[in-house]
Amino acid sequence: MKVVISPDGEREITVIAHADLQAEIISAFGDVTNVRRIGHVVPAHPWKRLVFRLLRRMFTGTHPVANWTRRWSGKWLVTVDGNQIGPEFGERRDAIAYEENFAVRERKNG
Repeated sequence: MKVVISPDGEREITVIAHADLQAEIISAFGDVTNVRRIGHVVPAHPWKRLVFRLLRRMFTGTHPVANWTRRWSGKWLVTVDGNQIGPEFGERRDAIAYEENFAVRERKNG
C-alpha cells in the first residue's frame, strides 16, 4: 500500500493499494468520498479471463470462489481502461506490483 497526501493543503489522501484491502482502507480513513480502481489484474488466456470476470462478478471480496480465482496458475495481464499495459506476468503478485507502480507513476504525472 502507498499513501500520498496532497501537498497543497487540501484534505485529499490518495491510497494506492490492492483492491482486497478496500474495506480496511475505508474503515481506517473514515469518510471516503471517492474510490477508484486504476486497473485490473486478469488472466492472460482469453477463455480463462472470461470465466474469471464472470466468477468475480458473482463472487466478490473474500468469498471462497473469489479467493480461488486469485490462486489460478498461468500468465496474468494488467489492464487499464480495457487496454493491456506492460508485459504478461507469470505470477499474479508480480502483475499486482506492476499495477500499483503504474498507479503511482500516473499520480505523479497527473
